[in-house]
Amino acid sequence: MVNNNYRPEIDGLRAVAITPVVLFHLFPEVLPNGFLGVDVFFVISGYLITGILLRDLQADAFSIFDFWGRRIRRLFPVLAFVVITTHIFAFFSLFGDEWISLSRQSLAALTSTANVFYWRIAGDYWGPTAESMPLLHTWSLAVEEQFYLLYPPALWFLHRKLGPTKTRRMIICATVGSFLLMAVMSRTHKAAAFYLLPTRAWELLIGCLLAFQHTGENRSTPTAFRLLPGLGVFLILGTLCMPIAVTDYRLAQTAAVITGTAILLHSTGKHSRSRIKWLESAPAVFLGKISYSWYMWHWPLIVLVPKLMSVSPALVLAATITAAAASWRFIENTTRFLPGLSFVITSTTLLSFACFSLATPYILNRPTVTYSIPKSPFEINIQPPYTARIEQYSGDWKTGLTVGSPNSDNDKSVMLIGDSHGVMYFPAVLAACRNHDFVLTSFAADGGTWPFFVADGTNPSDYYHAENSPGGWTPETRIQFDELRRDFMSRNTPRAVVICGRWSFYHSRLRNPGFMQYFRDLLKHIPESAKVVIIGQPPTLPFGASGLISGKLDIPPYRAIAEEPEELINRRSAHSAILELAEDDARIAFVPVDSVFETSRGLMFLDSGTILYRDDDHLNSVGSLKCTELISAALTGLPR
Repeated sequence: MVNNNYRPEIDGLRAVAITPVVLFHLFPEVLPNGFLGVDVFFVISGYLITGILLRDLQADAFSIFDFWGRRIRRLFPVLAFVVITTHIFAFFSLFGDEWISLSRQSLAALTSTANVFYWRIAGDYWGPTAESMPLLHTWSLAVEEQFYLLYPPALWFLHRKLGPTKTRRMIICATVGSFLLMAVMSRTHKAAAFYLLPTRAWELLIGCLLAFQHTGENRSTPTAFRLLPGLGVFLILGTLCMPIAVTDYRLAQTAAVITGTAILLHSTGKHSRSRIKWLESAPAVFLGKISYSWYMWHWPLIVLVPKLMSVSPALVLAATITAAAASWRFIENTTRFLPGLSFVITSTTLLSFACFSLATPYILNRPTVTYSIPKSPFEINIQPPYTARIEQYSGDWKTGLTVGSPNSDNDKSVMLIGDSHGVMYFPAVLAACRNHDFVLTSFAADGGTWPFFVADGTNPSDYYHAENSPGGWTPETRIQFDELRRDFMSRNTPRAVVICGRWSFYHSRLRNPGFMQYFRDLLKHIPESAKVVIIGQPPTLPFGASGLISGKLDIPPYRAIAEEPEELINRRSAHSAILELAEDDARIAFVPVDSVFETSRGLMFLDSGTILYRDDDHLNSVGSLKCTELISAALTGLPR
């Protein structure tokens, strides 16, 4: 059957949407704004479904169940296959907590609540937690499915009670309201604004409004009008290919992409003489036709394939296109046209297998490693309102925790500064100080506190994570904490200042110039006579983000216990920046600990059956003490 409403340039526009999304996920430095292609999809979806609904309403043939049935035929089979296949890959590649998390992600994807799930669990779309989730991309599918659930009955009701003109006015009001909500929430609640339907609805509703205009049908095309498609292409591609990274959701860039998409949809069509021929070319149309399958398969492959084998991003790209083409040919184009009973049987079978996949982490056995968990003799976090204690010594965020007698004849004071990694390294630093008969005062604090001093003109809240410190850090206490640390250095003139931190986080967050500047600002406050010992970040485990407290670890077959490539690159980049600082400042001694935990067979995370890590990026007390010798060597030769 020939579809008289088919517009090949819309498939070409889908290609323009999907290609930058995939390239962004594979080559984020090359196309840093490619994620905005999802917004193009939203406008197209709103436009197409409203066109379908309006035709049905005008023909008095509207059926909400028929509409939902067509959406299920279009979307569910591929989604189910992706969930099932991802769990098969997961059996061989994901550790226990990752595998269980995947089951929760799959449940959210199958129930059209993935956007809410990732908003609550992952938070920042660009964060390391989100980037390791194989079904993260289904958040946008959930937004569309929620829209499909609510919008058609609302349109039917308004169209029936108010007529098309007033209905369009109501949609305009809803569009403006959603846009304003996005404008407010993108400043105050960024994650919610990014993921949730109320703040994304305006993008779909823009497409809905276009459908009311009978786009591209029987219009005159003056010269100025013929230039509009070129403007639309410029706005989309200019924003997507902008060399300046957005790095998070920005309304201005989104609005530019949405505007460009709306212009293209409005100014092209088979009845319009304004056309972009390359959008109707065979390659563009083909990529557009496979765009849904490509979107659904690309992210699980990007996340999981590198966990099983060393492969270049270019080969992963080829694998995603191959999987998408096969999925489009053998799943999409097969299942959506099945007769009613056959589709029900097929979809029920797929749903059964998908549900079984969700249960696999709980019912399938894999090899397990058991381990003992050491009990720390220390209570050393000085985050307010805690009091730190060790042996007969105690202290808090106002005094620091001093271990030793400052008034002894052989007093040599060492100061420890750091975030949770400073707390982590405390046992090793203390042991190293006792090797040299030094007195240690720790100002290392957990609760998401940064080791740097608050720079002039910056927000103190940027130097700690409020969600990690309920009842703890406030802007006022954070400023006072800096004053107390500076005052301690001024009064005591420590012979050495030991600095610890999760350097990969700060380096990624601040970028290299900012990271270096923050470090230099910190070094300015350290006495010239003091030696500065900066302890490197330990390798990050590929598991254990939720904590290593169960006493056993299930090991996926064929998965090496090695640091994730991106984590390794980020950590080494941060260490390289610190080494550059050390070359410029003779006071600095850098202590890398890689050699303690890296072996030819992967990361050492167990020692005689005892776990060395508390979670994926924190050592426990036993793991920390393994670094004592390296730290002790760095403290050798301090001036008396």
